[in-house]
Amino acid sequence: MRRLTCWSRFAPEARTRPNRITMYTLRFFFDNLVGVCVWSGDKATYERFDYPIFLNTLPLSSETVDAGEALIQRWEQYVFLESAWPPDDSWTRFKDDCVAVVNRLRTELGNEFEINDEFSAH
Repeated sequence: MRRLTCWSRFAPEARTRPNRITMYTLRFFFDNLVGVCVWSGDKATYERFDYPIFLNTLPLSSETVDAGEALIQRWEQYVFLESAWPPDDSWTRFKDDCVAVVNRLRTELGNEFEINDEFSAH
């Protein structure tokens, strides 16, 4: 009998690869004033990294962490607080930069992580 927990209502069970390496699922999206753009997508990821995941807790280069944190700051300033975009920035550029960071996450984290881009899909 499968034991249900509060987590089992929200996320699928952890998946394992044939060689028994746990595959972590990350969700990329923004939430206002939380300070993260990556979230756990399943129980194994939650148990390893927590639900909101700070980029510096993942095995990422400092350049990728900095790029992600810059996106978070831009989101909070220009989207959530609705400040005017500066002349050298825009909503379109922000979305393009999000896609670039998601691609960097996929490259740097490799095949042990599945990255679900829930922001760019909208």
